[in-house]
Amino acid sequence: MTTPRGRFKGAAGVSMTLAAGALVVVAPTSMPPAAAGPRQFPDLGSYRAVNADDYTTYHSYMTAGVQFATPGGYRCRMSFTHKQNGAHMQCWGSLPGTSFNHVGLDYLGGATTAGAAFSDVDLSQIETVPPGPGVAGGTINPQDYKPLPPHSKVTYTDGPLQTCAVDSAMTACETTDQEFGQQHGFVLSPAGSWTF
Repeated sequence: MTTPRGRFKGAAGVSMTLAAGALVVVAPTSMPPAAAGPRQFPDLGSYRAVNADDYTTYHSYMTAGVQFATPGGYRCRMSFTHKQNGAHMQCWGSLPGTSFNHVGLDYLGGATTAGAAFSDVDLSQIETVPPGPGVAGGTINPQDYKPLPPHSKVTYTDGPLQTCAVDSAMTACETTDQEFGQQHGFVLSPAGSWTF
C-alpha cells in the first residue's frame, strides 16, 4: 500500500504535509480575526450610554417609556405598563433588511417565552396616545423622538432591563429579565434584520 505524499492548504492558512502516513500541521504565527457572524448580537457594552431621562417622552395611562429616532430614519420605543407589569419594545417605519414596517416584543415576566417578531401595522396607531384617566390622548409630537446619536445606547430600567443601541446603519435592542432568565430582542441592519 502506498501512502499519499504532498502539501495541502487548510483553513485559515494552515499548512499541512502528509508524509509517510503522518500528518504534520504548521500553523501561521498570526491568524486573521474571525468575522462576526450574520446573527451575532453586538456587544452593547461598547456603546456610549445616554441619559434615559432625556428620552423619556412617552406617557399613556399606566405606561411610560423612552422613544427616539434612529440614524436610519425610523423610530423606536421602549416602555413598561404598570397595570400588567408588561414591557414593550418596538421600532417602526422603513426598517432595513426587511419588507415589514414594524418589529416588536411585548414581554410579561414569567410568561413570555417567544422572541420579538416582524409585522405590518397601521403606523398611525403607534403615533397616537390613547385617552385614559389623566391622559388626554392624541397624536405624538414628532419632536418627542429625540435622535439617538450613532454609537450610543439608551437603557430603560422600569421593569425588566431594556436597551437599544445604534450606529449609522444598525439598531440592536434587547430585553433582559434576570429573574426569569429571559432575553429577547432584535437587530435591524441593511445586511439583514433578525429577531430572537
